[in-house]
Amino acid sequence: MLRKSCLLSAAFGLFASGCAVILEEPRIDVEGDREAQEAVEISIEPLSPGVVRKLNAPEFPVQVTLNDGGREHIESAESITAVTPLPTTAPIPYKLGIGDQVTLTRFVTQRGFTDDIAQEQIINQTSRVSSDGGILFMETGPLKARGSTLAALREEVSNALIRNGIDPRFQLEVTGYNSQTVTLIINTPKSAESDQVTVSVADSTTGTGLYPVTEKPLSLRELLVQAGLKLSQETLQVVDIMRHNRQYSMPVSHVFAPTTPDYYLTGGDVVKFNEYTYKSFEAYALGGGSTPRQIKLSPMVPVYLSNVLFAEGGILASPAARKWEIYVLRGSNPTKAYHLDATNPTRLGIATELMIKPNDIVFASTKPIYDGSTILSLLNPFNALLSGTGN
Repeated sequence: MLRKSCLLSAAFGLFASGCAVILEEPRIDVEGDREAQEAVEISIEPLSPGVVRKLNAPEFPVQVTLNDGGREHIESAESITAVTPLPTTAPIPYKLGIGDQVTLTRFVTQRGFTDDIAQEQIINQTSRVSSDGGILFMETGPLKARGSTLAALREEVSNALIRNGIDPRFQLEVTGYNSQTVTLIINTPKSAESDQVTVSVADSTTGTGLYPVTEKPLSLRELLVQAGLKLSQETLQVVDIMRHNRQYSMPVSHVFAPTTPDYYLTGGDVVKFNEYTYKSFEAYALGGGSTPRQIKLSPMVPVYLSNVLFAEGGILASPAARKWEIYVLRGSNPTKAYHLDATNPTRLGIATELMIKPNDIVFASTKPIYDGSTILSLLNPFNALLSGTGN
């Protein structure tokens, strides 16, 4: 029995001598590390509404990434969200081009040889705009069509029929729009799996491809809707339009804004839809007996100090955390440690207003071990040792 008591005393002495290390809590040291690491200039400042407003003022650094042809580009969002609008905010009249098919319908009154009864006949003729830009109908002769609007060509046909002494009742329509297209190239994060963006050479009804330009004006909004593109708040979507060797650019959110006018497209336009992903940043939370973790930050979804403190398994969930000693560390040489007493509900409300920024460290001091059950759990190995020694 005496031997067991001696062993217990010795074991407890060893335990007590180790408490200086075991019970050492994490701390904010304003004088730097006591060992070999360099001193860090740090000061502590209480969190107050005024301080929170100051800390929230700097804008979140917004960077985006784009995978283009297998190459990843990182840019600031500000550099690609400037609006360089198309100058065409009114419908652009369709002008005929090579390959367009035009149909002339004439209404002719004919009388029978015996009964002299007038009968109406409809005569259709079709002509295609040739490589020299002309069309040919038997009643009109050759006419220049390339570059003409349908209204201007109708006037030419009317003059030719009257000049040739032919009944000028007619209808002229474009029955084949073959000369002009708008090219749409879609570059989204899904394209990162391939080495290049594939463009279809056939007329397209959805997705990447060539969209025919017709007499019905085609707006940029209509093109994006027709292509089946989905608007997203989680990515930055931008369209670039190349026309006559000049580039215009604007965010898709601007295109669909209620106050934005319709921008109309014309043959030869190349529209590129780029979908950028927001570059994420990190902050960190540790101390107070909680599990250290990395906090993902995005400019689209603000994270507040309260989100970090009340997270599952977070600092406030740990019984070992000194809830009156919570700090947000920001900056480097000097580093500011902004102090929050989370035991005061009125002060805790400040945590719902402070935005966490990239590289912030949310830190809580740790209580010394004071719970009797915790001490006993630390003594369990010694109890096992003593049990094995016998009487």
